[in-house]
Amino acid sequence: MQRESRKTQRLANPNVVKVYDFDRDGDTVFMTMEYMEGIPLDQLIKNYSNTGLPGDDVWRIVSGLCSALIHAHADNIVHSDFKPGNIFITDAGIPKIFDFGIARAVANIDKNAVSIKDRTVFDAGTLGALTPAYASLEMLKGMKPDVRDDVYALGCITYEMLTGRHPFNRIPADEAFASRLKPKKIPDIKKHQWRAIEKALAFKREDRTNSVEEFHAAIQRKSKHLLVIIPTVLVIMAIAIATYFIISHEPNQQNQTAIQVNQLKYKIRYNLFKEKISKLVKGHSFSRDWERALWDEVSGMTELLNKTPDKWLQSVRHKIYTYYINEYNKDLTKPDYNRALELLKNAYRYSDDHKYLDSQRDYMSILIQKLKSKNQKIKNELIRNKKVLNDRKRRESQNGYLFGLALKNVNQQLECQSKLNMRELSVAIKKLRSINRHRYSSLEKGMIGTLAECIRHTAKTQPERAMVDKNYALRIFSNNHILSDITILPRDACNKSIAGLGSRGDRTVCRDKLSIGGDGPAMVVVPGNNRLKSFAIGKYEISTREINDFCKKTLSCSPRRVQDDEVPAVNIDFSVAKKYIKWLSKISKQKYRLPTLEEWTYAANAVNHFKDPNRNCALNTRGIEKGGELLRVNTGVQNDWGLVNYFGNAQEWVYDENRNLVAVGGSFIDSMDKCNADSIVPHSGKADNVTGFRVVRDVVR
Repeated sequence: MQRESRKTQRLANPNVVKVYDFDRDGDTVFMTMEYMEGIPLDQLIKNYSNTGLPGDDVWRIVSGLCSALIHAHADNIVHSDFKPGNIFITDAGIPKIFDFGIARAVANIDKNAVSIKDRTVFDAGTLGALTPAYASLEMLKGMKPDVRDDVYALGCITYEMLTGRHPFNRIPADEAFASRLKPKKIPDIKKHQWRAIEKALAFKREDRTNSVEEFHAAIQRKSKHLLVIIPTVLVIMAIAIATYFIISHEPNQQNQTAIQVNQLKYKIRYNLFKEKISKLVKGHSFSRDWERALWDEVSGMTELLNKTPDKWLQSVRHKIYTYYINEYNKDLTKPDYNRALELLKNAYRYSDDHKYLDSQRDYMSILIQKLKSKNQKIKNELIRNKKVLNDRKRRESQNGYLFGLALKNVNQQLECQSKLNMRELSVAIKKLRSINRHRYSSLEKGMIGTLAECIRHTAKTQPERAMVDKNYALRIFSNNHILSDITILPRDACNKSIAGLGSRGDRTVCRDKLSIGGDGPAMVVVPGNNRLKSFAIGKYEISTREINDFCKKTLSCSPRRVQDDEVPAVNIDFSVAKKYIKWLSKISKQKYRLPTLEEWTYAANAVNHFKDPNRNCALNTRGIEKGGELLRVNTGVQNDWGLVNYFGNAQEWVYDENRNLVAVGGSFIDSMDKCNADSIVPHSGKADNVTGFRVVRDVVR
């Protein structure tokens, strides 16, 4: 997390989430980041899974992502887990990239490292933290990081935004490459955009786009319109052919040839202008684009003629002028005076006699002025009447519209597709009640039933979250009995999901929270078999410190004075052990007990019946001397299920099949051959200096 904070702070960019601070509070380590409102990109893509996002939105998002990645790559950082789930789209439409926690430095050592301790000691590949659907072929093979790894992921994300689906159906790159899969071409985008995406999705680095800058440039490239290129090409070809023809037939008449070429050029251009003008005049639409195109062609032909009179052009200009006057009169009768004035202004281009046009322009000016003055009251009245009508319609429909909008918000929250947003649900419920109480009352029972099912569903995997939702719901619906009757079982710290994993680190060791504060003994979960159900057993023997704690808090026994209170709790009567177990059950709200012989033996043998060769048992041979005194409870090698010191150190109390108290596993005074699962001796329960115990409890879920 510290490395992530530093990297993200280095990457100050509008499209990278801001990280303000890195700190810790006791055992809790945390980052302080900017607050964002919006939606994760993976959820946005899911909302448009059938059609893909609108094209303009996609290219705007892609530009923002490219900006952030270009900035990161310039600082020699490859994100390495670039995917829609690590991109957030704010309400303003700005994409923000986050989770640089496994970003791979291109250099061997982070540029920002201040000492040898701050080396990049892990890699995204070795962590197993890659997201296979977006990881490049080289990342999956564990090769050195390269900016083209992020280019591949960017290609996948762009494809997914445009289509709503992954280019290879979420199949990892190595499998897709082996199966020779190819992404299906995306319709409705430009050819150069598809080529850019297709190249970014190349499986091999050498075939892939070299950088995000190159990808962004390829996406944004604009091509000339064919309608502009083709006429120019035709003119050049015609001139070239004619020139070749003339020169090849009359090579000795250079002056004559030049004249003929110029005449041919002139004729070709003249005919092209004539053809385009005729086509435009025939399809006279009087759109602004039509007017602009027609005037460009007429101006071009006039320039070509260079003041030379031309009957055809004079005739067609008169025809165009007539069309303008007719269109002008139509707009007068509509009336559309602004457009009529615009047509009148453009008609000046096609006539040399401006008397009529000038008179109409003066007439229009007077008419508009009079109409403005006369109709102002009428317009104001119309505006007032329209406002009154709109206000009336708005009042009539407002309640129904607002009720429907609030009901839609309620129904969206009650779909239970993700966690409930109780604040938004509360606002929507209050709005429904305020708009139409009678209509709301007819729907309330169904809403409560659906909400109760959502909370029960959440409780299966997130009981703490479900309890918060339940309490919030009871405030919204005034202690409704359907909601209050929902049973939410708290999360069991020692659950079956970690069975058999106790040797893999702190995350697979469980401790129950105690009502007096603090945690109970460290436990590991042992998987069941055909005779035993799964159960939790102490990773270590109960220590003298834990028994002394109990004695001080309950005043039911005297604390033991020892040099090291982390050794096993020995020299205690079995009655003290039973009181401790009963007290532990009470403050943890779990049922603790002493292990049975079958449970203890099964847990100690684990998978491969491993015996720690350095277990604390008596040994004196060839200068090697062991045993003779107790060692700390956490001293020794754990077995496959996480138990430590199960053989030797202190022998441990258990119940045999007849509920008789026995001691098992051997102790520090027993020889190595007696420190094993077969070492079982009867025990009276009286205090001695070699016998301790560990606790067991059942696993509920």
